Amino acid sequence: MALNLLPTQSVSMTTTTTTGESVYDALNELEIPDKEVQQLLQIHDRLSISELTCQFQGITTRIMQWLEVAHMTAFTIEQNIKRQQVPDMAPLLKTCQRMVPVIPLLIELNEIIHDDPTVTITKIQSEWSGLQHFISSVKKSMEELNEKSDLLSLMSTILFQIDDLSIMIFQYQEKRHQTVSQGEQKEDGILIEIDNQVGPLFNLVEKVYTRMSTSPPQDSSGLLGRKHLLVQDRWESLRLEIDELKIELKEDRWLIVFKQVADQVDGMMDGLDKTVSQCYLMIQQIKETGLSTSTSTSTTTSNSSTGSNTSTSLDKLRSVEKNFDAKYKYYTPSIAKMLMMLGNGIAARVSRNVLTLNRHEAMLNRWNQLKITMDNLRKKDLPDTRPVSPASICWSRTSDRSDTSQFLMKSPEPNTMDRSRSPYISSVASSSPIPFNMMDEYHRKTPTNPSKNLWQSMNSSKSPSPVYGRSQQMSPLSREKRSNLVPSTSDTFKRSVKEEEEEDDDFDTSDFRRQQTPTISQQQLHNSARSKSSLSTSTRSMTPNARRCGTPSMIPRPKTPTASSLIPRPKTPNYRLNRIGSPMIPKQPPQQQAGKYRPNPKDALDKEIGMIINSSPIPIQCQKAAGQHEGRYYFGNELTPSLGGGKKIYTCKLMTYDNNRNQTQKRNKVLIRVGGGWQDLEIFLLEHMNLMGG
Repeated sequence: MALNLLPTQSVSMTTTTTTGESVYDALNELEIPDKEVQQLLQIHDRLSISELTCQFQGITTRIMQWLEVAHMTAFTIEQNIKRQQVPDMAPLLKTCQRMVPVIPLLIELNEIIHDDPTVTITKIQSEWSGLQHFISSVKKSMEELNEKSDLLSLMSTILFQIDDLSIMIFQYQEKRHQTVSQGEQKEDGILIEIDNQVGPLFNLVEKVYTRMSTSPPQDSSGLLGRKHLLVQDRWESLRLEIDELKIELKEDRWLIVFKQVADQVDGMMDGLDKTVSQCYLMIQQIKETGLSTSTSTSTTTSNSSTGSNTSTSLDKLRSVEKNFDAKYKYYTPSIAKMLMMLGNGIAARVSRNVLTLNRHEAMLNRWNQLKITMDNLRKKDLPDTRPVSPASICWSRTSDRSDTSQFLMKSPEPNTMDRSRSPYISSVASSSPIPFNMMDEYHRKTPTNPSKNLWQSMNSSKSPSPVYGRSQQMSPLSREKRSNLVPSTSDTFKRSVKEEEEEDDDFDTSDFRRQQTPTISQQQLHNSARSKSSLSTSTRSMTPNARRCGTPSMIPRPKTPTASSLIPRPKTPNYRLNRIGSPMIPKQPPQQQAGKYRPNPKDALDKEIGMIINSSPIPIQCQKAAGQHEGRYYFGNELTPSLGGGKKIYTCKLMTYDNNRNQTQKRNKVLIRVGGGWQDLEIFLLEHMNLMGG
């Protein structure tokens, strides 16, 4: 009994494959006869040849119909791909996978049937092979289309992001120019935001460039190439905009730095200019005081008041001079360095800002003019106001009627005296001319032969008294002037320099302004008066030293001309000798004397700090911190802190510098800890004016 394996209703062959909404409708209506082929292989030995041939022909007919519909489906998909429509090929590929094992089974059945169905099997194999190649081609076209679509989508995304960044930069530029016109501070947060967005965008641009450079997909219309060129152009424009923005922001930051540095330089030059003006004002007051002295009456009251006013003015001038020296020492190299830095910055700029160039040029011109003024002040005007030594005044007064009266003019002191002193007291050691009318008020008649008596007094003063020996013999100015008349030996000068070095080494800040009272016996004064009558008269006519401030005058009041009145009776000297033959440091008033800092004489650091504090023209409060740690101090207002704040301790240390030329000479400097570094204590006290106590 033969089994009827053929379908009850034959499937007619149709060429219409697109009757439904989907391209797979016609293909889904057909079934692959894979089960029928397997069943026929199992029962072929029980069937006759005619029955086996009939069923085999029915299976081959159904397979041919399926191959035709599959070809039409693949062709439809290809046309959709060309129309830029991307269908899903998964159903077609899945159906083809079911057909793969059926073809070998047909070949096996063909060998069983000894009839001649070879033509049919060969046609099926050819159609199946063609279908596989066609599906592979369509699949490749779909992959290219997908890749092209992905590239186009990626390029569109890149263009959108580039547009967003361009708009952001444009809006920021408008905001930045508006804030510049309004003088507001700009923020550079846009650079961070731009960097965060440009990084991923650069990766996308690089990916597109690599894909288009190696193996670009087929692009018959040229759309992909044109869009890629557009992406490259827009990306390059964006890079230029970002670079220009960074350069402009860099220029803006440099302009801010330039303004800050320029303001600092202007502030330092203003400070120097103000100090120079104060110096010239005090010099003018001293000159006016000297002129008024020549026209005043020669009474005891007028002499005392005039001398006191002159001394006070000179003391104020010395205080202003110390302030000027400190500022000159610190500000001059700083200003020169800052101006050079600004000049180098301007030369390295890409753009040229007219306001910056004009301001820098104006600062250079002002600094050059200020340097000339300060040089004239330091080298000429200030030395002219410094007093000459008493012995020089005596010699000039006794020779005022001779041709050597020009000795009253300034004679500079040796440079070694000026170099070995601290900048705060170096001005004491130099000399300057005193107007003749300032001394004439206090002079009396000169003996008939002053030169002879003076010669004898100089030769007989090998063992000088504690006061007059130092004031007459050891003055650098008097030595220089009498060297033209009296041959002086080098031993006297060496001994004087040795005494000066010993005095500097044993210097104690506790007696920095303590007055010293040398004792002179009455018998020595009488002997000096009998042997040096001319010199005594000249010494008695000495003017008050111009370095003294607010101290009693050393000029004795005129009395009845007796023998004892010829002996000068100076009051207690208020000077400590800072230099051999130079005036002494004035005694401070009682209120400053009581409030000065008294250091520990056994502590070298404390002594140096005491010298700086006590020599400052501005009173400064200082207190050493208690405890085991050395070198900790409170300064100024830190001694009386406000509510909520505590005392601030400053750490100080002493640095000793050796002289390379002379190993025996050493120089000390006190450094104070400020922030993360060390600073000179004198400069620190000068800058921090809020530390100045009342």
